[in-house]
Order: sequence, then structure tokens, then C-alpha cells
Amino acid sequence: MITLGVIVLRSIPGQEAIQEIPDHLTAQDVVLQVSLLGGVVVAATSGWLLTRAIPDYYRRGLTAALGVLGSFILGGMALPVDMVGHRVGLSVHLIALIALGNYAFRKARRAATS
Repeated sequence: MITLGVIVLRSIPGQEAIQEIPDHLTAQDVVLQVSLLGGVVVAATSGWLLTRAIPDYYRRGLTAALGVLGSFILGGMALPVDMVGHRVGLSVHLIALIALGNYAFRKARRAATS
């Protein structure tokens, strides 16, 4: 989600250099904030739902918090990918994250049901 937001952010044309801090939110600010919030919500929700087999709410919440931390780490990896590969590199990075996330989700789902 965060990497997708960075791809959209790079697609929005903007000024090369900001002369002064604007008093209002720009489109780039909104895209970045929505993608960060969406990434946090998706990570926390998936961490909470995939640990339904754990009866202790504290451990489930801790797992969801670790999922949020992991999403920030994976989203932070988009910065060097963006610097090296630009939009093409970000797209490849996003596809790799989706594939790895799908694999991890299936493994976690299988472990939760067995």
C-alpha cells in the first residue's frame, strides 16, 4: 500500500523545487498521507485477523503492531528503489511485495487453520 502510494506520488507532476512552504495541502501530501494510513490499517488488520487462533488479546495486538512495523520497513525500502529504478523499479518492487505478501498470507492462513 505504501509503495503503491509512492508510485502514484511519483506520477503526479509537481514543481522541481519548492520555494516556500505552502499553507495548504498539495496533491502529493494527500497521496502520501492516505497511502501511509492505508498501509498501517492493512498491516494491523491482517496481523489481527491472521492470529485469531491465539486466545490472548495482548499477543494478538503485539503481532499486529509488529505487522505495522514490518510495513514501515518494507515501505521504507521504496526510497532506495525509487532513487535507483524510478517508476519502473518501484513497479517491480511492488510486484515483488505483492507476490511475497500473497505467499506469506497463504502460509499464515494454513498455519492458523491447522
